[in-house]
Amino acid sequence: MIDLHMHTNYSDGEYSSVEILKKAQQNKLKYISITDHDTMDAYYELETLNIKDYYDGKIINGVEIHFSYKGFPMEILGYGIDCNIISKNKWLLKENKLKVQEKILKQLFEIFDLDPKASFRITGEQIDGAFTFDKTDYLFEAKWQKNIASIEDMDAFSGKLSRKLENTLWLFLSINGFSEDAIKAHTMGRKLMILMDGSDLMAVLEGRIDLIELIYRKKRFASQTGNIYLRIHEVMQNIDNV
Repeated sequence: MIDLHMHTNYSDGEYSSVEILKKAQQNKLKYISITDHDTMDAYYELETLNIKDYYDGKIINGVEIHFSYKGFPMEILGYGIDCNIISKNKWLLKENKLKVQEKILKQLFEIFDLDPKASFRITGEQIDGAFTFDKTDYLFEAKWQKNIASIEDMDAFSGKLSRKLENTLWLFLSINGFSEDAIKAHTMGRKLMILMDGSDLMAVLEGRIDLIELIYRKKRFASQTGNIYLRIHEVMQNIDNV
């Protein structure tokens, strides 16, 4: 038996870290994950203990991240997270929270064998990551904020991309979507990027479509129509009609 969604009293749980371990042992759980809300303080406590005194199963590091999409609060579970990238304060600092979100996305790309690379820096420009798909190199940028991506945001990303090789595309994820002006401006001329929003991400996480299929359909749509923003309901409608 396993339980990969457990909360301690470091967030909204009833039990301490040690009590969680004892109960897992009593219930003969082979794998567990403590996934407190926006904090991994329980794991810092576990580092000070001899875990085998309480539990002899496998512990998978985890955390439950909160974010908002179009004003609606949402949660996402992340596993295999490195505690060292998390603040030791009770609540995550914004910078550290972004690091966790980036790692979750990188792991998602790994699941679909998209050969992701970790975050890297080029001439002072922070790029969330990169991957290769269908013989094309992609740079990946994620925007985790409550505002929609503006034309200024996309102009900045387009400027960075224009300095890369011609066979490089940009996959730009803005969790709360994009302004219509920005979409129209970057639909004209050379198509440098493909756009994803929070609805796309949720569709992949929920298993309604896999990431490879989503990217393939967005790229094909952009090539055929010039429109770089194919929405998930349009993708799913096309699939249903096949």
